Amino acid sequence: MILGYDWKIKKRENLRTGLLLFRSVGISILNKLPLLLRFNSTVGSLCEGEYYISNVAVYPQYRGMGIGKRLLLEAEYEARRFKVGRMVLDVEKENIRAINFYRRLGYEIIGEYIIPLKGSKTLRFYRMSKDISKN
Repeated sequence: MILGYDWKIKKRENLRTGLLLFRSVGISILNKLPLLLRFNSTVGSLCEGEYYISNVAVYPQYRGMGIGKRLLLEAEYEARRFKVGRMVLDVEKENIRAINFYRRLGYEIIGEYIIPLKGSKTLRFYRMSKDISKN
């Protein structure tokens, strides 16, 4: 499974996600609003001309068979059809296996995000990107 979208759809999905969260959680979501805004301004942020890979998942018993690679290549093909020039994704800094996988497919680390949570917990992500305008 792969979930991705371009910068135009991202704006619409942000609004839809916010409304769904408000509908399911209610007014208490406002307590989490600063964290959600900080998270949204880093992880998943897009510029014009970018296509974001939000999720990639392959069942464990099917990993190592090229399915993840095929999914990403299909997403790149789809992005090119929409005249997108750059693929971007965020990956947890500790997920070395995924980072190496993306590197093998031509993605490079271009940034790092650290999002402090309550207590001493933090989320750490790398932003990775791949130029697909020349392919």
